[in-house]
Amino acid sequence: MSGSYSHANQHTAQIQCITNYGISQREKQSNETCVRGKIIFSEHIRKNLLHRERIFIEYDVFSVDCPENRLIKATAVYLQRHTTDLQNRKDLRIVLSVMEQVPVSKNVEQDFQRCGQSRSMADYQRLLELCRVFLQGKSFTAFSGGETALALLFPMERVFESYVAAVLRQHLDSMQYRVHVQAKGKHLFELPQKQFALRPDLVIEDLNSGEQTVLDTKWKLLFPQWHNYGISQADMYQMYAYQKEYNAKQTVLLYPNCDAMADQKNPIYYSSPSGSLVRVQTLLLDSPVTMTEAVKQLLDTTLQPSK
Repeated sequence: MSGSYSHANQHTAQIQCITNYGISQREKQSNETCVRGKIIFSEHIRKNLLHRERIFIEYDVFSVDCPENRLIKATAVYLQRHTTDLQNRKDLRIVLSVMEQVPVSKNVEQDFQRCGQSRSMADYQRLLELCRVFLQGKSFTAFSGGETALALLFPMERVFESYVAAVLRQHLDSMQYRVHVQAKGKHLFELPQKQFALRPDLVIEDLNSGEQTVLDTKWKLLFPQWHNYGISQADMYQMYAYQKEYNAKQTVLLYPNCDAMADQKNPIYYSSPSGSLVRVQTLLLDSPVTMTEAVKQLLDTTLQPSK
């Protein structure tokens, strides 16, 4: 469910919004003996020429057992079975308790065809689109046709960071290295109180020597023809602060590899007279073993900063 987490969250939130003001109002037409709602004159004339005591009307009926609610409950049940997020599970339990009297859809295709298109159903439309995603297996990618498609977007900087962290935790020797993800506890200033927290993406601790290497992932492409390869000055300030506060052996900026950097054979590093050392490494993302070897080589190599 991780790929659909955000849409599951949206689905749950929209169900809660609808259930806050009541579940479902549907229009019903019938031949009655009294007026309520509005008169449908065309049908009244056609049906009641010989029945003066009756009048054909259309009116709103509140009912929990309608196609929209059945589909929503079926989706909530599906999500509760599949989601691993604790907050989603909690919210879905609340939703299902509110919809306790609503039956689960027995025929999803048929219920989608029966869904109303009136203005009173407008609040359901976005929710029903999400129901289609989960109950009918609609893709988050583009497809042909006139139907609205939902997009599933990932923050690639977070994906890159998580991928690198997972690869290093899996492939680095756990007897020699400890990998800390989103390390906490360091601040730029201690007085008058701890402020401006420092949270590098990765801190790798050498369990034998006690030395620490700080790594920060950047989802950007480097180009040799750009000034400083395109490395941001703000990123360098950040690495300088990490090196000082963590008393790190070195700090490393990790970037995804690209064709422009394929011929870059010489190591890229920057050192300062005060002893700060920042190294730059590009990673081949399609090979976890190669990625790990590149980082391992950085950890094992001692490059003396200029004094």
